[in-house]
Amino acid sequence: MATVIKGGTIIDGTGNGPFANADLVIDGAKITAISSNGQNGSGAIPEDATIIDATGKYVLPGLINAHTHLCWDCVGDLKEQSHFDPPVMVAFKYAMNLRHCLQAGVTTVRELGSPYDIPLAATQAVNQGIIAGPRIFHSGRPLSITGGHAFWMGTHQVDGPDAVRKAVREELRNGASWIKMMASGSREEGLTNKGTVWTKAFPEFTLDELRAAADEAHAAGKRITAHATETRAIRNCVEAGFDAVEHGGPIEDDVLERMAADEIWIVPTLSPANLQVERGAQIGMPAFEIERRRQQIRTKAENTVRAARAGVPLAMGTDAGSPAVPNHEVVREIELMVELGICETPMEAIVISTHNGAKLLGVDDQIGTLEPGKFADVIVVDRNPLENLAVLRDVHLVFLGGELVARDGIVLK
Repeated sequence: MATVIKGGTIIDGTGNGPFANADLVIDGAKITAISSNGQNGSGAIPEDATIIDATGKYVLPGLINAHTHLCWDCVGDLKEQSHFDPPVMVAFKYAMNLRHCLQAGVTTVRELGSPYDIPLAATQAVNQGIIAGPRIFHSGRPLSITGGHAFWMGTHQVDGPDAVRKAVREELRNGASWIKMMASGSREEGLTNKGTVWTKAFPEFTLDELRAAADEAHAAGKRITAHATETRAIRNCVEAGFDAVEHGGPIEDDVLERMAADEIWIVPTLSPANLQVERGAQIGMPAFEIERRRQQIRTKAENTVRAARAGVPLAMGTDAGSPAVPNHEVVREIELMVELGICETPMEAIVISTHNGAKLLGVDDQIGTLEPGKFADVIVVDRNPLENLAVLRDVHLVFLGGELVARDGIVLK
């Protein structure tokens, strides 16, 4: 049976201006027609269609969070959770966070690091309707050097091109649609029992190791990204042919030019530093850690603005699961893009959070914008997000593949 979201104002994710008094027709899993005052398609309404009155409301594509960690609860210490949570607890947290995504209007996630093989099982469970959740693209277990960045989260600790190739093949066997490597970090993370100690980052994998990983991923038709916050590490990832880097950092001009020309993405993850400064004390974060994050905010903003102005493509990702960054809080990331000058307008930030996410994932022919023929991943909000992005925190309706999955923050299955 068809569904028609009738009479709302559509912001379709392409960057085109909104069109009012619009009807969006869903038949099965896909959008079949869009009409607005006789424009943008004829969109005849089927006689037996279910009509949802969206008069006065705003209709957008589902949000895409391109950097999540569904294994963490956004409160506890990451190293402690990773060491002491048994697999069943990780699975419970996964299920909780998947529901939180839907409540927030996030219909697609890119999951970039969990222990065990839970990302594969969770993806199967969502696809089979066993648990509720968004579309999942995942990297399985990331790769680090021995004792490298976040080795304690169950990474493959590998050294040398042959070991790297084997680990990549294992994750591809386990259903990974992305490969993730920890390309920069600090060895001192593993040398203290007083919590994580951060020192100046350095490149962790050699260029040969990075190239081996990229070759294996691309040979299988998959994409590869890296945690990379250090100048030399980012250059190495670009030289190795990576598709994206996470977080970013100081990047030299010639590398920015190549990233723009080759469409190598950055997912900036502005949320951890900003939300930990804003909310860290409420969850018991130590003062020195909050201050460390405070020092990062300006530099991170400046680096991301440089990348955006150089034409490097950006997608929205929150690093959800990190302390003070719950999976249902994506709007702060979108707001920060405008507040920090990365985007000139709310519309640009919305495009980065929808269409750009789909392009990063290589599925922009299927999701990311509201167009006939694409999957009906749709959210409805009560007010105009182009006037105030904060309205995206109160999502009225969430459709995933044409199915109504959440209403006013309540997941319906």
